[in-house]
Amino acid sequence: MNKTLILVRHGHRSKALGHEVDNGVSSKGSKQAARIERRFRKLYPDEEALVVSSPKRRCIETVAPLVHDDESKIQIMASLDEDGNVEQKAKDFIRWWRDEGPMLTVACSHGDWLPVAVKLLTGAKAELKKGAWAEIEEDEGNVKLTWLVQEL
Repeated sequence: MNKTLILVRHGHRSKALGHEVDNGVSSKGSKQAARIERRFRKLYPDEEALVVSSPKRRCIETVAPLVHDDESKIQIMASLDEDGNVEQKAKDFIRWWRDEGPMLTVACSHGDWLPVAVKLLTGAKAELKKGAWAEIEEDEGNVKLTWLVQEL
C-alpha cells in the first residue's frame, strides 16, 4: 500500500508589518490556501490526513482549511522550519515520516526547505512557488514524485 506525503509551500504572505515579522498569509495567500483545500478534498474526499506545519504563522494559516480552521489539529514540527540547517531538518522530517508518519500526511514548509526535501526523497530538482503542491509516494521503499503543481 502506498504512503503519501503532500508537501505544500505556504501561501503568499502579508508584508504589512515588514519582511522579518512572522506575518500570516495575505488575501492572495488565503485564496491559495482555499485552492489547496479544494484540491485535497477532490483527490482525497474520504480520507483524513495528518496535517503538520512549520511553526511560522504563514504555514499554519495555509493548511488551516484542511482541518476546518481548527489550528489545534495541526501538529507543529520544528523540522519543517526554515531557520537553521534546512538539510538536517529535512533529513529529520523524512526519517520521522518514513518511520512514524501515517499513510497520508500533508506538510507545509518554506521555499528553501522544500527543494532540499524533494531532492533527498526523490532525487528530483524542484523549486516550489508559493501555494504549490508536491505529492510524493512511497511504496515498498521506492519513493517517487507523482505530482508537482505550481499553481492551483
